[in-house]
Amino acid sequence: MTKAAPRSLWLNEALAIEGQEESPRLEGDERADVCIVGGGYTGLWTAIRLKEIEPSLDVAIVEADICGGGASGRNGGFVLSWWSKYTSLTKLCGPDEALRLAQASANAVHEIGEFCTTNGIDARFHEDGYLWAATNKSQLGSWQDAIGELDRKSLHPFTELTQQELLARTGSPDHLGGVLEASGAIVQPALLARGLRRVAMGKGVRIFERSPMTSIDGRVRTPPAPSLPTGSSSR
Repeated sequence: MTKAAPRSLWLNEALAIEGQEESPRLEGDERADVCIVGGGYTGLWTAIRLKEIEPSLDVAIVEADICGGGASGRNGGFVLSWWSKYTSLTKLCGPDEALRLAQASANAVHEIGEFCTTNGIDARFHEDGYLWAATNKSQLGSWQDAIGELDRKSLHPFTELTQQELLARTGSPDHLGGVLEASGAIVQPALLARGLRRVAMGKGVRIFERSPMTSIDGRVRTPPAPSLPTGSSSR
């Protein structure tokens, strides 16, 4: 069995709030309409969305540790749009798709907050924008290319701030310049992951924790439990 990663401050706090209850390990053979590997944000959001689209669908998740035990429970908790990446997105996929992705990402920030409110997830979601700022002269104006391209499309997600406005927001005199993007938010990442776990289970998603995938060949296979056959879950 893979050794669990050390618990993050965020996850320790979340587990202290909700308790240490874990889902069962996968033991023996199980069947599901859809098997998702990984109980982080991606796996949990996917499972929830599938059940929203088709409630009768049998969805199972296999997770090597516990939900939120990986990156989803130990990240910085920043919920940001891709407006700052607009020029890079344009180079990668063209201006139309870049615009769609950037707008969708900004909408997703709001939607995460709405989802938490609707489902009673106290993940400390707080939407107050984020700063793209310079702390030395070489960084000044690094946002101008993105702003210029967006201006030509009559889109204005960024607001330029004076040094005094930056000081009022950050409490630091080290910022020489910067812009504010209003859709940015923060969240307690592990509380969000554990809240998603609760919502998924409430919709009937079966979650098997401490069940790392060892191979996939039409089946998702996990290590055998003592005196039991190898656990597996069909896709």
